[in-house]
This record gives sequence, structure tokens and C-alpha cells, in this order.
Amino acid sequence: MEGKKIKIAVFGSGSWGTALANVLCEKNYKVVLWGRDKEKVKKIEELRENIYYLPGYKLAPSLEITSNIDYATKDTDIAILSIPIQGLREFLKGNNTYLKRAGFFVNTGKGIEILTLKRPSEIIKEELDVDFNQIATLSGPSFAKEVMEKKPLAIVIASSDLNTAKYLQDILSLSFMRIYRSDDIVGVEIGGALKNVIAIAAGISDGLGFGYNAKASLITRGLVEINRMAILYGAHPFTILGLSGLGDLILTSTSALSRNWTVGKLIGEGLSLEEAMNKLNGMVAEGVYTAKSAYYISQKTNVYMPITQEVYKVLYENKPPHEALSSLLSKELKHEIDEDFQFNLL
Repeated sequence: MEGKKIKIAVFGSGSWGTALANVLCEKNYKVVLWGRDKEKVKKIEELRENIYYLPGYKLAPSLEITSNIDYATKDTDIAILSIPIQGLREFLKGNNTYLKRAGFFVNTGKGIEILTLKRPSEIIKEELDVDFNQIATLSGPSFAKEVMEKKPLAIVIASSDLNTAKYLQDILSLSFMRIYRSDDIVGVEIGGALKNVIAIAAGISDGLGFGYNAKASLITRGLVEINRMAILYGAHPFTILGLSGLGDLILTSTSALSRNWTVGKLIGEGLSLEEAMNKLNGMVAEGVYTAKSAYYISQKTNVYMPITQEVYKVLYENKPPHEALSSLLSKELKHEIDEDFQFNLL
């Protein structure tokens, strides 16, 4: 890429896509933010502010904003996909010809597709027919508002090809945003997806007024569930103890800025799922959908995930939150560490 300015196109003009595109302008790249809704994009461009998802934050003068997919993908080196996971396949399928122009594809969504139980990188691979070494996932504890304010944070970029992860790490790291690299894309994607489900549980606990002891217990045991599924799919258990697992789980389960925690808290306070989702004003709480995916996987594979299963029943079977807690407390008393778990140090 020597001799020309690197072009990065961010697809998805929600809060995280907007924030990431905006701060990447710091490194003097050519950065384009693409949005699907022409009228909203036009308004964002005119005001130089995403009044829909990040009101009050002015966008960098050099950030280009467009709804023209041809322009966004032309000569693009890195395509960052900030698309909700349940809509990712449709977006890729509909824009396949344009998107394949890019050299690398970085997913920032956190979820598992309900219909196929596939992870984001698998969906990208299937729909664009590109090599896995062109695909990466960027994940970790990161609220868009704090990124816009350039508050310090650390996240992780993962690819099955460590050279790809290192290249993208160098490109995307910023003065206030430290990026670590990983070749465990499976663990990073599972950690990022399932922490949202546990965050809903933590929110429900707070909505019921159960206090800090209960929430700490849910977070800790939720981490065990995440690790069980990650190990099932071949991830390294230490990945789940890192930024995309434990780090993001702590953030999402303890802050009022978290959409997933917010949905859980509102349900714990007595609102229905539909009423709670409406309070988000069009923003997406991925954990609501991932709860369904994770529940299906747990049933299919017999992975023991009691918190996930109770969240699913509260969301989709109208189980009262108090009864869900009672179900968790009445489970068979167990050893804290899974007794059949084996981890061989290499």
C-alpha cells in the first residue's frame, strides 16, 4: 500500500461505526462512513453530527459520509463491518460485488446468527468467498461515547492468521486506543457475543434490586458458561479471560451505557421485552438475539449454561425474573471447577 493513502471504509452508521470511523481520521487515512438510510446519512453529513446515535459529538472534518456503496468500496484497503449480526448476511449478500474489492474485512459486531448458529467471520467467509486470512474481528470493552471523547481503552483484534492480526493492529491502533492481537478469532467472537447475554442477566438482577453480591456471582458464573462454549468450539480458555471475554463482560454488565444491561434492568423492573427494546430508540441490544442462538447451541450440544437458559426463558417464554432466579438457586450443588475439565499446558 506504499505510495497511496490507506482507505478505510466503515459500513454501518450506528454509534460504534460512527465513533470508530471518526477517530481513525486521527491517523490521516482516507476514511469513509457508509450508512444505508440516504436521508439519515444526508442529515449527518449536513450537520457533521450523528444526531440519531451519537448526538452532541461533532465529526472530524476529514471524515467522508455517504450512502453510495460504489464510492465507499472503490479502492478500499480495509472494510470495517459495523453491522448488527442478524443483518450481516443480508448486507453482505446484497453488496457482494462491491465489498469484495477490499483487501481486509474487520467485523465489529458481537453476536451469533440465529438461523445458522454461525459466527461473524464464518458469515463473511461464506458470503464474500474470501480467505480467512483476510478476515478479522475487533472486540473488547468499548463504549462509543467514550471513544468519541478519546478516553483510554484497550481492545483486541483477532484473525486466524496472526500476520493479518498484526498488520491490522498496526493500522488501527490510536494514541488513546491500545489494540492487542490474537489468532484465536473463535474465542474472541464467542466472548464478545455471549457476554451480552450475561449482561442482560446482570441487568435483570439490578432491576430486581438484588444488589452487588448477586451481580458479582452472575458475572463470574456467566464467565464459566462463556468459557464452556468457547472451549467446545476449540477456543483457548485464556482468551475468555482477556479483553473480549472478561473485559467486555465487566463493562457491559456494570454500566448504564450498556444497551444489554439496560434491557435486562427494565425487564427486571417489570417491563416486557418489547417495551424494554422500545426504550432503546432504535439501537440494537445484540444479547437479546444471541440469547436465542446460545440457547439453541446449549440444547444442541448439551453444554451446561443455566444462566443463558434462564435468560432465554425470561425473554422468550415469559418466565417471571424472580422464578428464573429461584431456578438458578435450586440447581444441583456442584464443584466450582467443572470436574471433567482438562487443560494441558504445552
